[in-house]
Amino acid sequence: MQLGLGHRASACPACGEETSPQPLLEVPSTDTAESFEIASCVRCGLACTLPVPQDLERYYHTDLGSSVRQPGAATFRFAQSFMLGAEARRIRRAANGATVIDVGAGSGAFAWELQRRGHAVITADGRPERPPLTRALASVPHRVVDFETGKIRGLEAPGPRVAVLRHVLEHLRSPAAFLAQLAADGTWTFYVVVPNVGSLERRLLGRSWYLWDPPRHLWHFDRATLTELLHRAGLEVFDSGHDTVPNLVPSLYRWLRLRRGNTALLRWLHPKASLSTLAAPLNWLVPGNVVWALASVRGHCQGRPETSVRSKTSPKVNPAVTQQASARSGTQSATATGRGPRAQRSRPSLA
Repeated sequence: MQLGLGHRASACPACGEETSPQPLLEVPSTDTAESFEIASCVRCGLACTLPVPQDLERYYHTDLGSSVRQPGAATFRFAQSFMLGAEARRIRRAANGATVIDVGAGSGAFAWELQRRGHAVITADGRPERPPLTRALASVPHRVVDFETGKIRGLEAPGPRVAVLRHVLEHLRSPAAFLAQLAADGTWTFYVVVPNVGSLERRLLGRSWYLWDPPRHLWHFDRATLTELLHRAGLEVFDSGHDTVPNLVPSLYRWLRLRRGNTALLRWLHPKASLSTLAAPLNWLVPGNVVWALASVRGHCQGRPETSVRSKTSPKVNPAVTQQASARSGTQSATATGRGPRAQRSRPSLA
């Protein structure tokens, strides 16, 4: 579905369906007075936020939008470092010594954890300022990424590289084209994490689910639609599963904020405050609110070139999707197929 200003769409980025999406429900923004419609593809079920504002940048300068780059309370940071270890172990198995690019690095927490474990790491974000937690680390360079096209300025010669996209794809107007552009520039392996719209938690919380986050979240994936999108971008999923992030207290925060609740209470319930972290065990009652996948460009096994490939040339990717990365945002036209992911049990995590 091409995301524009209206309620109509062209091709779904996951399956290519060109029928307009089917309306599901209306969801208010947490930190503005606007409401948005959640609609789903009639073929694959990928959900999207409509309408999409022309200027999305301003939604990242609200108090909630700007908190993405803030490290959070000390309790939050301690628990986050501990829980990110499980995700770092996934990267270690797939990276095989390759440089890791943390795209949309936010506060820099995951990049910090990866470099602590011995990985060569680069942070990339839409701003030239380095993430707060890696600002003092000379061994972690920073690059600027264009989230409309997938181009990262200042990268060295083509890979192999591993791209980490934790809670990034749901923000992009054209996620398949973005992935294809990264692959064309030398990324062979991708680690992707997105909110799970198919989770029991989402079904129970309805409009109060914190991870709707319209209009910053343009797409709403489950495991099947994420896999289909990755296939369409020319990638093959070789591992996937579900994680559980502390989201019950943030959802209560959203519910109260929509009702203009007490300001002091809202500070206690902020998603990066200590209470949200201390209440994390409650989320085991409704686990699996995010989905993750490891994928590689076809022709490469888990980020490593096949034994017959010995050059450093860029891997083959879906050319039709790659061409769209340089066109106006949102256009998709390629198709792809591939094997389904291997299931894995849910593990705790902090976004």
